[in-house]
Amino acid sequence: MAEPAPADTATARILAEADSIRARQAREAEILARADSIRAVPHPDSLAFKQLQYDSQKKSVAVGVGLGFLLPGLGNFYADDLTGGIFLLALGITGVALASSESEGSGGHTVGQGIVLITFIASPIGGAQSVLDHNEKLKRKLGIVVAETPSGRPALALTEHF
Repeated sequence: MAEPAPADTATARILAEADSIRARQAREAEILARADSIRAVPHPDSLAFKQLQYDSQKKSVAVGVGLGFLLPGLGNFYADDLTGGIFLLALGITGVALASSESEGSGGHTVGQGIVLITFIASPIGGAQSVLDHNEKLKRKLGIVVAETPSGRPALALTEHF
């Protein structure tokens, strides 16, 4: 076999070096793409991650109020407030039972109507308050604290649990 001409050897070296550079650039591009995808997911201790968790787990006040209008205590049940939900549901059932009582002159009918009215007003309010309490507990659990600035505006702060 004949030795390649000096010009062919130089060309081969240049082409080999170019291929090496392209391969290195491809590896670097892959590393940069992986680093960008890692940066796109917030760290579990970061405020952004905690805010994502809060946003996905918080309850809607409007839903709590709406459910409270549908059935006494239902807004409380939605907000995981079983005690308040059971109380309002029992109060509503008691009011309906008294309001529909047949006994004349005992006043049970009027008392029952009053209880039903109070329950109808209290249930949506209780549902809203239970949702607000649920969301506040969730913030504390995640370490998100809403503090006030000196001007009275809300400001987010992080807390650490040891």
